[in-house]
Amino acid sequence: ADGVLVQSINIETGMVSLLTQINYQNAGVVLSPDGKQIAYEAMLPGERYGVYVANLDGSAARLIANADPIVVTVPQWSPDGKWLVMSVQDTSLSEYMPTLALVNVENCKVIALPSLQGYVTSWR
Repeated sequence: ADGVLVQSINIETGMVSLLTQINYQNAGVVLSPDGKQIAYEAMLPGERYGVYVANLDGSAARLIANADPIVVTVPQWSPDGKWLVMSVQDTSLSEYMPTLALVNVENCKVIALPSLQGYVTSWR
């Protein structure tokens, strides 16, 4: 099956535990700053992309970004765990130049950042 296994590793014992599986093989999975949640990309019906937030075991998954036909990918947590920054791409445009947006994890409020382009790989 195509997908990503989300696992944890006990660095003292080397024991690997399966937490959950995501149905999208290119899912970018990021751990929240408090270590209690994950945010990840997933494939939605109709080959659309969305971003979910879930507990570590995959339970209580909430779709927090579905901008079809615009593609929302590469989530990254803010240091306080209240926001995700994501890349937003209008696939109808010939030029591939994603811009950034902030999404509030609790209420899904979106703050567009059209002057910032690309991807965020860390937040300092």
